[in-house]
Amino acid sequence: MAGECPVRTGVGKGEKLVAVVSFPLKRVKALLAKARRAAEPTEVEEGLGLGLLDGLKVLGVFSPLRLRKGWRMITQQYSDGYNSSGFTWAVPVDGPRPDLFLTKWPDESTRPEGAVATMAVVEGDGTPWSYVCASLLGRELAELGAEWHGCDWSAHELHGGAELRGGEWTVVGPRPGSYAPSVSLGEEGVTVTFWTYSGLGQERIVCHTDFFRAGGGYEFEATARVIAHGPGGYVF
Repeated sequence: MAGECPVRTGVGKGEKLVAVVSFPLKRVKALLAKARRAAEPTEVEEGLGLGLLDGLKVLGVFSPLRLRKGWRMITQQYSDGYNSSGFTWAVPVDGPRPDLFLTKWPDESTRPEGAVATMAVVEGDGTPWSYVCASLLGRELAELGAEWHGCDWSAHELHGGAELRGGEWTVVGPRPGSYAPSVSLGEEGVTVTFWTYSGLGQERIVCHTDFFRAGGGYEFEATARVIAHGPGGYVF
Protein backbone atom coordinates (compact mmCIF):
# COMPACT_ATOMS: atom_id res chain seq x y z
CA MET A 1 0.00 0.00 0.00
CA ALA A 2 1.27 3.41 -0.91
CA GLY A 3 0.27 6.45 -2.85
CA GLU A 4 1.34 7.77 -6.17
CA CYS A 5 4.57 9.71 -6.26
CA PRO A 6 4.60 12.86 -8.39
CA VAL A 7 7.55 11.74 -10.48
CA ARG A 8 9.65 14.36 -12.20
CA THR A 9 10.62 12.88 -15.52
CA GLY A 10 12.95 15.66 -16.57
CA VAL A 11 10.54 16.44 -19.38
CA GLY A 12 9.55 20.07 -19.76
CA LYS A 13 7.16 21.83 -22.11
CA GLY A 14 7.94 20.78 -25.64
CA GLU A 15 10.56 18.31 -24.49
CA LYS A 16 10.57 14.74 -25.70
CA LEU A 17 10.62 11.82 -23.26
CA VAL A 18 13.11 9.42 -24.78
CA ALA A 19 12.49 6.31 -22.67
CA VAL A 20 11.55 4.88 -19.28
CA VAL A 21 13.52 1.88 -18.03
CA SER A 22 12.50 -0.19 -14.98
CA PHE A 23 14.65 -2.59 -12.97
CA PRO A 24 13.62 -5.60 -10.86
CA LEU A 25 13.29 -4.62 -7.21
CA LYS A 26 15.16 -7.79 -6.22
CA ARG A 27 18.22 -6.68 -8.18
CA VAL A 28 18.25 -3.21 -6.62
CA LYS A 29 17.72 -4.61 -3.12
CA ALA A 30 20.67 -6.96 -3.55
CA LEU A 31 22.85 -4.05 -4.66
CA LEU A 32 21.88 -1.95 -1.63
CA ALA A 33 22.49 -4.84 0.77
CA LYS A 34 25.96 -5.41 -0.70
CA ALA A 35 26.80 -1.69 -0.37
CA ARG A 36 25.76 -1.64 3.28
CA ARG A 37 27.96 -4.62 4.03
CA ALA A 38 30.87 -2.81 2.35
CA ALA A 39 30.21 0.26 4.52
CA GLU A 40 30.69 -1.64 7.78
CA PRO A 41 34.00 -1.06 9.58
CA THR A 42 36.34 -4.02 9.37
CA GLU A 43 37.06 -3.81 13.11
CA VAL A 44 35.29 -2.56 16.20
CA GLU A 45 37.12 -0.03 18.34
CA GLU A 46 36.21 1.95 21.43
CA GLY A 47 34.86 5.32 20.31
CA LEU A 48 35.32 6.37 16.74
CA GLY A 49 35.81 3.81 14.00
CA LEU A 50 37.58 6.32 11.81
CA GLY A 51 40.27 5.07 9.48
CA LEU A 52 38.35 1.80 9.24
CA LEU A 53 35.77 3.44 6.97
CA ASP A 54 36.56 3.14 3.28
CA GLY A 55 34.31 4.95 0.82
CA LEU A 56 36.13 3.32 -2.08
CA LYS A 57 34.89 -0.08 -0.90
CA VAL A 58 31.34 1.25 -1.11
CA LEU A 59 31.97 2.84 -4.52
CA GLY A 60 33.41 -0.46 -5.74
CA VAL A 61 30.02 -2.12 -5.29
CA PHE A 62 28.38 0.24 -7.76
CA SER A 63 29.86 -0.82 -11.07
CA PRO A 64 30.03 0.89 -13.58
CA LEU A 65 30.73 3.98 -11.42
CA ARG A 66 34.27 5.06 -10.62
CA LEU A 67 36.17 8.01 -9.17
CA ARG A 68 37.72 10.44 -11.65
CA LYS A 69 41.47 10.10 -12.04
CA GLY A 70 43.44 12.42 -9.77
CA TRP A 71 41.00 12.20 -6.86
CA ARG A 72 40.73 10.11 -3.73
CA MET A 73 38.00 9.70 -1.16
CA ILE A 74 38.19 10.37 2.59
CA THR A 75 35.60 10.09 5.34
CA GLN A 76 35.66 12.37 8.36
CA GLN A 77 33.70 11.49 11.48
CA TYR A 78 32.27 13.66 14.21
CA SER A 79 31.24 11.93 17.44
CA ASP A 80 29.17 13.05 20.40
CA GLY A 81 28.89 10.19 22.86
CA TYR A 82 27.18 7.26 21.17
CA ASN A 83 26.12 9.49 18.26
CA SER A 84 28.28 10.13 15.24
CA SER A 85 27.99 11.60 11.78
CA GLY A 86 30.15 10.88 8.76
CA PHE A 87 31.27 13.29 6.04
CA THR A 88 32.75 11.83 2.88
CA TRP A 89 34.69 14.05 0.49
CA ALA A 90 36.70 13.78 -2.69
CA VAL A 91 40.12 15.39 -2.36
CA PRO A 92 43.04 15.72 -4.82
CA VAL A 93 45.46 12.82 -4.59
CA ASP A 94 48.40 15.25 -4.36
CA GLY A 95 46.74 17.41 -1.70
CA PRO A 96 47.45 17.44 2.05
CA ARG A 97 46.06 14.62 4.15
CA PRO A 98 43.14 16.04 6.14
CA ASP A 99 42.22 15.25 9.72
CA LEU A 100 39.79 12.37 9.93
CA PHE A 101 38.54 13.01 13.46
CA LEU A 102 36.43 16.14 13.86
CA THR A 103 36.25 17.67 17.33
CA LYS A 104 33.37 20.00 16.49
CA TRP A 105 30.37 19.94 14.20
CA PRO A 106 31.69 20.54 10.67
CA ASP A 107 31.64 23.95 9.06
CA GLU A 108 33.83 25.68 6.49
CA SER A 109 36.76 25.60 8.91
CA THR A 110 36.72 21.79 9.00
CA ARG A 111 36.25 21.30 5.24
CA PRO A 112 39.38 19.59 3.89
CA GLU A 113 41.58 21.69 1.62
CA GLY A 114 40.58 21.22 -2.02
CA ALA A 115 37.63 18.98 -1.09
CA VAL A 116 34.58 18.69 -3.33
CA ALA A 117 31.36 16.70 -3.05
CA THR A 118 32.22 13.12 -3.97
CA MET A 119 29.42 12.76 -6.53
CA ALA A 120 30.92 15.71 -8.44
CA VAL A 121 33.88 13.57 -9.47
CA VAL A 122 32.12 10.24 -9.95
CA GLU A 123 32.11 8.96 -13.53
CA GLY A 124 30.20 6.18 -15.26
CA ASP A 125 29.03 4.81 -18.57
CA GLY A 126 25.82 6.85 -18.81
CA THR A 127 23.51 3.83 -18.83
CA PRO A 128 20.16 3.89 -16.98
CA TRP A 129 21.57 1.40 -14.46
CA SER A 130 24.45 3.74 -13.68
CA TYR A 131 21.96 6.39 -12.52
CA VAL A 132 20.26 3.93 -10.19
CA CYS A 133 23.71 3.17 -8.81
CA ALA A 134 24.44 6.88 -8.35
CA SER A 135 21.19 7.46 -6.45
CA LEU A 136 22.05 4.76 -3.93
CA LEU A 137 25.76 5.58 -3.78
CA GLY A 138 25.15 9.23 -2.95
CA ARG A 139 22.94 8.25 -0.01
CA GLU A 140 25.26 5.54 1.28
CA LEU A 141 28.28 7.85 1.24
CA ALA A 142 26.30 10.57 3.01
CA GLU A 143 25.85 8.26 6.02
CA LEU A 144 29.18 6.46 5.98
CA GLY A 145 30.41 6.67 9.57
CA ALA A 146 27.06 7.68 11.02
CA GLU A 147 25.81 6.00 14.18
CA TRP A 148 22.63 6.19 16.25
CA HIS A 149 21.10 9.69 16.02
CA GLY A 150 23.30 10.42 13.01
CA CYS A 151 21.40 7.81 10.97
CA ASP A 152 18.37 8.35 8.76
CA TRP A 153 18.79 6.80 5.31
CA SER A 154 20.16 3.58 6.84
CA ALA A 155 16.75 3.04 8.46
CA HIS A 156 15.11 2.87 5.02
CA GLU A 157 14.52 -0.31 3.07
CA LEU A 158 13.37 -0.50 -0.53
CA HIS A 159 9.61 -0.97 -0.80
CA GLY A 160 7.89 -2.96 -3.49
CA GLY A 161 4.23 -2.40 -2.70
CA ALA A 162 3.70 -5.28 -0.26
CA GLU A 163 0.74 -4.86 2.06
CA LEU A 164 1.83 -3.28 5.35
CA ARG A 165 0.30 -4.55 8.56
CA GLY A 166 -0.01 -3.34 12.12
CA GLY A 167 -3.00 -1.00 12.04
CA GLU A 168 -4.49 1.79 10.01
CA TRP A 169 -2.39 3.57 7.43
CA THR A 170 -3.11 7.02 6.03
CA VAL A 171 -2.56 6.92 2.28
CA VAL A 172 -2.21 9.91 -0.02
CA GLY A 173 -3.21 9.41 -3.65
CA PRO A 174 -3.76 6.24 -5.69
CA ARG A 175 -1.38 3.35 -5.95
CA PRO A 176 1.32 3.66 -8.62
CA GLY A 177 1.12 1.25 -11.51
CA SER A 178 4.46 -0.29 -10.49
CA TYR A 179 6.87 0.02 -7.59
CA ALA A 180 9.82 -1.12 -9.66
CA PRO A 181 12.70 1.38 -9.48
CA SER A 182 12.69 3.28 -12.77
CA VAL A 183 14.81 5.66 -14.82
CA SER A 184 13.15 8.27 -17.05
CA LEU A 185 15.34 9.64 -19.84
CA GLY A 186 14.54 13.09 -21.19
CA GLU A 187 16.31 15.77 -23.17
CA GLU A 188 16.82 17.92 -20.05
CA GLY A 189 18.10 15.09 -17.89
CA VAL A 190 17.50 11.79 -16.17
CA THR A 191 15.15 11.01 -13.27
CA VAL A 192 15.43 8.00 -10.96
CA THR A 193 12.34 7.02 -8.96
CA PHE A 194 12.04 4.45 -6.16
CA TRP A 195 10.13 3.85 -2.92
CA THR A 196 11.26 3.04 0.61
CA TYR A 197 9.74 2.05 3.93
CA SER A 198 11.10 3.42 7.22
CA GLY A 199 9.87 3.06 10.77
CA LEU A 200 12.24 5.67 12.23
CA GLY A 201 10.16 8.23 14.09
CA GLN A 202 6.96 7.09 12.40
CA GLU A 203 6.21 4.32 9.95
CA ARG A 204 6.04 5.77 6.46
CA ILE A 205 6.38 5.05 2.78
CA VAL A 206 8.57 7.55 0.96
CA CYS A 207 8.79 8.21 -2.76
CA HIS A 208 12.25 9.36 -3.85
CA THR A 209 12.89 11.20 -7.11
CA ASP A 210 16.43 12.16 -8.12
CA PHE A 211 16.99 14.48 -11.07
CA PHE A 212 20.31 14.38 -12.93
CA ARG A 213 20.57 17.43 -15.15
CA ALA A 214 21.92 16.83 -18.66
CA GLY A 215 25.65 17.54 -18.70
CA GLY A 216 25.80 17.54 -14.91
CA GLY A 217 27.40 14.14 -14.46
CA TYR A 218 26.20 12.10 -11.49
CA GLU A 219 25.32 14.91 -9.10
CA PHE A 220 21.57 14.99 -8.52
CA GLU A 221 18.74 16.96 -6.95
CA ALA A 222 16.89 14.69 -4.51
CA THR A 223 13.23 15.00 -3.57
CA ALA A 224 11.56 12.81 -0.95
CA ARG A 225 7.83 12.82 -0.35
CA VAL A 226 6.03 10.83 2.34
CA ILE A 227 3.04 9.23 0.65
CA ALA A 228 1.69 7.02 3.46
CA HIS A 229 1.82 7.16 7.27
CA GLY A 230 1.62 4.11 9.50
CA PRO A 231 0.46 3.66 13.08
CA GLY A 232 3.83 2.83 14.64
CA GLY A 233 7.44 3.81 14.69
CA TYR A 234 10.58 3.72 16.81
CA VAL A 235 13.46 5.92 17.95
CA PHE A 236 17.11 5.12 18.52
